[in-house]
Amino acid sequence: MITANKEMQKLLNVLHRMARTARMNHFMNGGAANDQADAYSIGQYNRILERIHAIDTSGLPSLFAPLPDTVSWSTLGNACRDLSAYYEDEVSGSKINWNGFSVDYRFDKSAFRPHGMPEEVSELGHFIREKIAEWQERKRVKPE
Repeated sequence: MITANKEMQKLLNVLHRMARTARMNHFMNGGAANDQADAYSIGQYNRILERIHAIDTSGLPSLFAPLPDTVSWSTLGNACRDLSAYYEDEVSGSKINWNGFSVDYRFDKSAFRPHGMPEEVSELGHFIREKIAEWQERKRVKPE
C-alpha cells in the first residue's frame, strides 16, 4: 500500500512532466495563443487535482480549480507548475533516486552563478542558445 506522502510525490512527479510536455507543445506550435491542449492532458490534470484534494484533508485552496476543456498548452503548463509548487515543499523526500544516486530535482542557482547562469530556470534554454556558439568554438583537448 502506498502512503499518502509517497502518492503525493508520484503525483507531483507527473505534474512536473506534464508541465514540461505542455511547455514543449506550446513552443512547437509557435507559441500561438490558440494552441489548445488535448482533452487527455486536461482530463489528467483534473484527475490529479481531484486526487490531491482527496489526499489533502486540510482542504485544497480554492486557488486551484479544475481546468475547462478549452485551455491552451501554456495555461495547462502553468496550472501544473503552480499546483506542484504549492505542495512540493511539504512532501518529504523530494529527491529522485537515479541509479543509486540521490538527485534533487530543484535548481540550485548558487551552484551556477559563477558561470553566468540566469536567475530563473525558465531562462535556462535561452542561456544555452546564447552560449552554444561560444562552447562550440572552444579548443578541445584530446585525452591522452
